[in-house]
Amino acid sequence: MATIINTVAGRSRLKPRREPYWLKIRAGDFLGYRRLEGASGTWIARHRTDEGKQAYKALGDFPDLSDNERFDAASKAAGEWFDHLGDGGRTEVATVADAARAYLAELRADKRDKVAAHAEGQLELHVLSHRIARIGLGKLRDKDIVNWRRDMRDKPTPQGTPRAGSTLNRVSNLLRAVLNQAVKDGYVTTSRAWKDALAKDGSAERSGGVYLDRDQRRALLQHAKAEIRPFFEALTLLPARPGAIAALTAGNFDKRTGVLHINEDKAHGNRRIKLQGKAAAFFTAQVRDKLPGALMFSNTRNTAWDRDSWSHQFRNAADLAEIPSEASTYDLRHSGITDLVTAGVPTITVATWAGTSVAQIEANYHHHAPEHSADALERLAL
Repeated sequence: MATIINTVAGRSRLKPRREPYWLKIRAGDFLGYRRLEGASGTWIARHRTDEGKQAYKALGDFPDLSDNERFDAASKAAGEWFDHLGDGGRTEVATVADAARAYLAELRADKRDKVAAHAEGQLELHVLSHRIARIGLGKLRDKDIVNWRRDMRDKPTPQGTPRAGSTLNRVSNLLRAVLNQAVKDGYVTTSRAWKDALAKDGSAERSGGVYLDRDQRRALLQHAKAEIRPFFEALTLLPARPGAIAALTAGNFDKRTGVLHINEDKAHGNRRIKLQGKAAAFFTAQVRDKLPGALMFSNTRNTAWDRDSWSHQFRNAADLAEIPSEASTYDLRHSGITDLVTAGVPTITVATWAGTSVAQIEANYHHHAPEHSADALERLAL
């Protein structure tokens, strides 16, 4: 008599045993049902690899479904796994946490240790401590991403202030990079579960940030503690990301030529900026009597500034300087870019200094230079 597992009656006639009863789905792929004594039974998928080895995936017992719905649910789950393997996916089951660790290992294998250290801190704080870390990549759905973003948005900063939309975007970008690496590694074969859910918060991106005028920036420097003041001053002289400035060593600045080499940045690294005047004099002072490998800016423990420490120092100085509570360290970069665009500096030059694309500058800052556009048109008059 043929073994029947696709009907409730057929499964009820099977003898309990550890070895599953198998139903062939297609060549090399089987759906199994393990009949247990006094239980509803569990489902399992089996796949024969190209090397002839057998791979198995436990599908569970689908307790939330009625008996006559479980075969269809098991068949669908098995089919998704078979399709995953057919598209080149791995047989191992990995969670979001596994993907995060694999991503960090990949960064370190590429000798990007500083980037990996920063990413690890952010993942530990915002992802690995959240329940999303325990979800298997194959079971990850857009609703899981939406819930994670909501929880991160609603979780206050260590200083008790609301989390900025730009921070949410940065961490979302990091999680996207982790999950996209998982696709490349074959743990999953599609990014559709998170592609839309991890889209940027457009309102935060378009707003650019809080603009701090020159008087506010001077006040911030005046009220900043001595140990962090040079770090903040560098951010008022260059429209660079705080992380890029924090990673600078004395060897990154050539006093003879006045060229600053930024080689650690989340984007557009390995770029050179020619400095002169006050900026050149400032950076010359920062590297004086330092070995090339020494940090250009460091705290009293002689370690690099990180997001938590510079944010805390910024907030303390900003409160004393009566700067709006929604402002952050990143707004020093935003303010510098705004001033450069307003001054009519070519967009491609601003983009190079800021370590971003011309498209981003044009999309977020074009409205700061209407007068220059009008002046240009006026010059066309004969």
